[in-house]
Amino acid sequence: ALARLPKEKFVDPAPVSSDKTMLNGKYIAEKVYKIDKVSKKLATDLTPPEFIEEMKFQDVHNILYFVNRDDPAGSPPVNPEVDSQFNSWESGVKKWLADPKRIEEKLILSTALPPTEFDDIHTLVNKPVININQPIIGATLKKDISQEISVTVQSKFNIKQVDLFFDETFIESKLVTPYSFSLKVPSDAINGQHQIKIKVYDEFGNFDESTVAVSVG
Repeated sequence: ALARLPKEKFVDPAPVSSDKTMLNGKYIAEKVYKIDKVSKKLATDLTPPEFIEEMKFQDVHNILYFVNRDDPAGSPPVNPEVDSQFNSWESGVKKWLADPKRIEEKLILSTALPPTEFDDIHTLVNKPVININQPIIGATLKKDISQEISVTVQSKFNIKQVDLFFDETFIESKLVTPYSFSLKVPSDAINGQHQIKIKVYDEFGNFDESTVAVSVG
C-alpha cells in the first residue's frame, strides 16, 4: 500500500547542542581553574598573569549534580542535594569510583580535587611599599646635571628589582641594595613639570610604585 503513495521528504531537525556534560553523552566533566603558581591556590584579580596557570580537574557525579530534572536544559542546580534522589544516586557513583574492577578495566580517573582557597601570596597586605626620599615634591632639576634619587623599600618577600622612570621613559633598574639612582635630566627635556616614578617588584610579582612631581628648568 505504501508503494502507491508519493514519497515524502522530512526536514532534518536542527542539531541540539548543550554545554552540559551529561546531555552530551559524557559522564566526566572537566573544568578549567586558574591557579596561582606560588600558593597553588585559586588565582585572584591580584595574581599577576605570569604567575597564573590553567589546570583541568575532573568532576564525576550523578546526573542530578549537573542537570535540574525540572529544567534539563537550564542552569545546573545550585544545591543538587535537595533533590530527594541525589544522595542515593551519588552514593552509587562514589561506590563505582572506588571499585577496583574499574581500575582493572583501565577506566582511570583523576582523584585530584581543585583548590577551594584563594591565592594568599598576591594580596594587598603583601605588596612591597616604596617611598621616594629625594628629590622632594616640587624640587627643581637642572638639565645635564646628575640628581640623586633616594628611595626606601619595605617588603615581606625578597625584592626582585626597583625601576626608575622619568615621566614614562624607563631609565634604569637596580637588582640589589642600595636602591638609589643618579638621574641626569636629558638636555632636550622641556622646561616645566615632570614626574619621577619608581616601581618595585618582589620575587612573586607583587609591586608598588611611587611618584614625585619635579620641575625642570
